[in-house]
Amino acid sequence: MILIQQPRNDKEYLSNVEVKMTKENEVLISDLIETLKTIGFSLQGSMIFYYDFFADLFVYCGNDPLKTNIFVNPQGKTKQVQIKLI
Repeated sequence: MILIQQPRNDKEYLSNVEVKMTKENEVLISDLIETLKTIGFSLQGSMIFYYDFFADLFVYCGNDPLKTNIFVNPQGKTKQVQIKLI
């Protein structure tokens, strides 16, 4: 499951999005962003954050397009990845 937060505190839950996982069960954020673009999200130039459940805060990844590989391990009972876009 993916939770996307956008400006104005809009939130959208996506439960049927196929995301590539590594053998360590991690998600490559840039792959996730490209997947979201293909289903219609306008993310060009957006500031991208992911939620770190252990630190209990959003971690800044960079602006789209991301220039580094950032891997996130889905957390929580629902094994979700939370993304925040500004």
